[in-house]
Amino acid sequence: MKLWAETTGKSESDANFVDLQCAGGAAAAKFDQRFASDENTDVFFVEADWALRFVNDDKTTVALDQLGFSEDNWKDAYAYTLEIARATDGANSGKLVGASWQAAAGGFAYRTDLAEQYLGVKSADEMQTKIGDWDKFAAAAKEVYTKSEGKVNLADSLGGMWQVYAANRKAPWVSGTRVNFDDQCKAFAELAKDLWTNGGVAHVSQWNDGWEQGGVDGSTMGYFVSTWGVGETAFFGNASASSRGKWNMVQGPASYFWGGTWMVVHPGCDNADLAQSFIKACTVDQAAMKKYATSKPEFVNNKTAMSEVIGENLKIEFATENFGGQNYFKVLDENVKTMDLKGLVTPYDATIKGIFLGKIQDEYCTGNMSYDEAISAALEKVQADVPELAGNA
Repeated sequence: MKLWAETTGKSESDANFVDLQCAGGAAAAKFDQRFASDENTDVFFVEADWALRFVNDDKTTVALDQLGFSEDNWKDAYAYTLEIARATDGANSGKLVGASWQAAAGGFAYRTDLAEQYLGVKSADEMQTKIGDWDKFAAAAKEVYTKSEGKVNLADSLGGMWQVYAANRKAPWVSGTRVNFDDQCKAFAELAKDLWTNGGVAHVSQWNDGWEQGGVDGSTMGYFVSTWGVGETAFFGNASASSRGKWNMVQGPASYFWGGTWMVVHPGCDNADLAQSFIKACTVDQAAMKKYATSKPEFVNNKTAMSEVIGENLKIEFATENFGGQNYFKVLDENVKTMDLKGLVTPYDATIKGIFLGKIQDEYCTGNMSYDEAISAALEKVQADVPELAGNA
């Protein structure tokens, strides 16, 4: 709000920001309640895994061309962010319905002292060479676990690894009414079980207390982390609390993004001019986005702004210090600029993504089920939660 006011000359009081007091997919249910009760809503925010649920529904969103925008306004945006906000069905099919100020570039953050102790690497370049694909990553994870006598894991969680695999899927998870768990899913499951059984990945789930604690006590060497996670009060900031300045960022075994938030406009919007200026300032204005990138810090969804931030090696007070002075945005840029989700996004991704991980971690990795049994259980759960996806029955 402050940046919008500074950029446009508006007053922060011109907008009424409503905090729904929830996060993630729970927000979708809150929006349903607001819309059902006809509570006034102009602009609202959706997340990557469930954005299409609203983007494809012309009863809850309008195409951005209705506010005078054209796709050319986002010619500097990272390509994958446009695909997540592009309607694939309904009256707005093919049109941009949302815009994001952030490109949620992901990387692998690791403890430099532990990497030198257990892997013998002395630079970020050496670390990237050591873990540059999933076979190398698995070998390095086992090396760390063995040399530390089981005290240190290379990877923070299966959930972190799954974020990378999921972002690199080669086919959509849904075709018609059928759910598709492809070879990419099986490859993840096999690696997950290997490291879960033989050591290399922490036996914790993301967002649980033990997840951050592994970084604090040194039992976790590295975290799969997105740009929104590196701030002082974010999860990685908490995990690195006892080892400030001893971290570096590398691309990791594969390029990926994790998360992100998009602005969309409700059909009942009765403040179109304000909504348009807010979206423009946050997602189009290069100078404003550059300022936000360094003040938040955040990897913003504007290639020119990020090129300037990276080229000028601008310091991000807390994060730059935590990464030992490293220009970590440069690393993240290499990952996010290669992301391509065209034709891969479905309205059901959040549900499928979470259920698959749960069955693999809780059933397959523990030996309770075979892979085929875990997949059958995942399909059954998906179909129970989303009855229209009954094509596998």
